[in-house]
Amino acid sequence: SSGMNAEYGSSGINAEYGEAGVDPTVATVDNDFLMEMMSFNDEVEMCEDMASLGLIRESNEAGVQGLFDEFQHYFEAGSTDVAANRLTKCKFLLQTRERIDQREEFLTSL
Repeated sequence: SSGMNAEYGSSGINAEYGEAGVDPTVATVDNDFLMEMMSFNDEVEMCEDMASLGLIRESNEAGVQGLFDEFQHYFEAGSTDVAANRLTKCKFLLQTRERIDQREEFLTSL
């Protein structure tokens, strides 16, 4: 539907986490998850070696796959609110993937 495309379009959540409340998708995500994401992203930013970054990447990719699998399950079961929540969380992890890629570029440029 066009509503879903508008809500989960390619624009992503551009606000920093402190201002994330302006994005309507964030309202569907619990504070514990947001705190975990901030902590996880801090780990990415502070990572100083490729081996550690690789472990962070593996954890993030497993999270993406797990959330996508849950999204698919709940969507097929007709639980669209829960499915939308999983898709929103997946979106956060995809942003973290971009941060990991950027950190990898930085570390390899040293």
